[in-house]
Amino acid sequence: MNSRIKNLIYNNSAQGIFQLITILVGFYLTRFIILNFGSELNGLMLSINQILNYFALVEGGISGSIVYALYKPLYDNDKISINKLLGTSKSYLTKAGFTFLFFTIIYILLSAYLVNKSSLNNIDLLFFITILSIPMFIRMFYISKYRTILIADKKEYILSLTSIIFVICNFLIILISTNVGYDLIVVKLFAIMATIIQLIILYILFNSIYPDYNFKSTEILDSIRNRNDVMWNQIITGLIFGLPIFIASIFLDFKTVSVLSIYLLLINAVSSFISVLSNNIVPHLGETIAANKNKLVKKMFEKYEYYYFMILTFSFSCTALLIQPFLKLYTNSMEDTNYIKTDIILLCLLLGILNLIKSTRSAIMQADGQFKKTKNHLIIQIISAIALCLILTEIYGLFGLLSGLIISQVIRIFLIFTYTSKKYKFINKKNTFIYIIILAIIVFTSYILTFYLPAQFSNYLDFIGYSIVVFVVNLFFVFIIFEYLNSYSSIKTIIRFLK
Repeated sequence: MNSRIKNLIYNNSAQGIFQLITILVGFYLTRFIILNFGSELNGLMLSINQILNYFALVEGGISGSIVYALYKPLYDNDKISINKLLGTSKSYLTKAGFTFLFFTIIYILLSAYLVNKSSLNNIDLLFFITILSIPMFIRMFYISKYRTILIADKKEYILSLTSIIFVICNFLIILISTNVGYDLIVVKLFAIMATIIQLIILYILFNSIYPDYNFKSTEILDSIRNRNDVMWNQIITGLIFGLPIFIASIFLDFKTVSVLSIYLLLINAVSSFISVLSNNIVPHLGETIAANKNKLVKKMFEKYEYYYFMILTFSFSCTALLIQPFLKLYTNSMEDTNYIKTDIILLCLLLGILNLIKSTRSAIMQADGQFKKTKNHLIIQIISAIALCLILTEIYGLFGLLSGLIISQVIRIFLIFTYTSKKYKFINKKNTFIYIIILAIIVFTSYILTFYLPAQFSNYLDFIGYSIVVFVVNLFFVFIIFEYLNSYSSIKTIIRFLK
């Protein structure tokens, strides 16, 4: 087994385990916090975190551009260039960290406006924002610099393992301190220890794995290719990702923000599993493109797209069948607001699918360093998203907010597919079209079936048993369809039929 395949297996396995643990802990802690501290305080915490995440976007494309710049020197084992790039990343990230600190201080000083929508007083709110910002500050100043080399060297499994330790420590600290009787502000203060533990482990592992690498180089490279484009890509992507919670926090109450967070938590949980495949394939595609192995790139992309759409179809067909009964069971004891909204469920499903359909094309653009073109697409998406969401949220509330996001996603999908079809001639447009049609038919059919299948369960054991049946039947059904489509003659026949 060659090193590329071995690393891919390690990375996918570790990230899969990490995502599973994160999802399970995330669902438990969200419910735990709502039941112990209320939907309003949960919504306030989410709103503060979202604003702090926006400030953290000053880190921008620093990590991404360094990762891209490291592909070639790592391939050539050029230690001098690697150390220069690592020193550059430390310098840029330090500046970004101080910028984040500046914005956070301004936010703390201007945070009084939140008190009108919250039960916290000014002093408590000040401490709450400060405590929530500290883990982000640590990640930007210290953890991010280790992430760059590990991602570029295709050792994401190390990041996943340290992240698993962080999630478990964070979970235990919150659980124990809440049960002891501390309020949420003190609980989040104790939880900072989990981030510090992760940092210490990364420091030890980096020095053990890379004894010849360090961040001490004083020769700062100002001409890192595409740095500004990558920066804007990450900033705009972060803005788009956080837009639902941010706009909901402005136009809607914190209880509605809490409802939206539950729906997005579920959709993002499914999406995170699927994204593992894309996240891990990019460094391999990037290295192959850098080595000018065009035939291998074509072969890798075809296999990647095929399995990606198979997994996407399976995942969201299962989600469409299970989301409503799960939400009814999950929110059973949350009585301070209504968490079951069928129209919002449908829109969240559609938004999740649209967000992932473009991932294969985005991956090849990222691996090829097409950051400027990606930036242009993202600018169009964020402008359309903000304009549509502001108008539609004011008129239709949460339904309008999600509708605006869906329309903006459709616009970006059109831009990406048009560009990649012209730029990369090896991409089989007809195959992609058929994959999308099959995805739409299966997921829509699954959603319709929810009106005729069991929708209420009294306990998680019954729900798990039902879920296993859904998984097995769906897996068999989706696998058979995609294996049939994998035959060239079958695809050719379908294309002739469509014509």
